[in-house]
Amino acid sequence: MAVLAQAPVNPPADQPSFRLHVGGQLGLPILLAGVRIAIVTTIGLATVTAWINAGGLGTLLFDGIARDYPSEILAGTIAITALSLLMDMALRLIERATPTARALRHAR
Repeated sequence: MAVLAQAPVNPPADQPSFRLHVGGQLGLPILLAGVRIAIVTTIGLATVTAWINAGGLGTLLFDGIARDYPSEILAGTIAITALSLLMDMALRLIERATPTARALRHAR
C-alpha cells in the first residue's frame, strides 16, 4: 500500500492577516517612496514660504536676495540643498532596506 503525503495547508488569500502581511511587504517600498517625495516637496514649500514673509527655511536665502548679499544667498542655498539631499538619501536607504527591495536586488 502506498502512503500518501499530506499537502501543506496554506492560508487562503482572502484572510485579512495574509493580505496584510503579503500586501504590506510588497507595497512598503512604494509607500516609502511616496513619503520620501512628500518630505522633499515639503522642504521646497517651506523654502518658498519665506518669500511671503511667513518664515521658514528660505529666510536666509530671501534676506540675502533682498539685501543683495551673495554670501547669505549662498549659505541659504547650501543649507536648503543639503537638508533636502540628506533627507532624500536617508529615506532612500530606508527604502532599499525593505525585504522586497533586497529580494529584487539579489534576484538580478
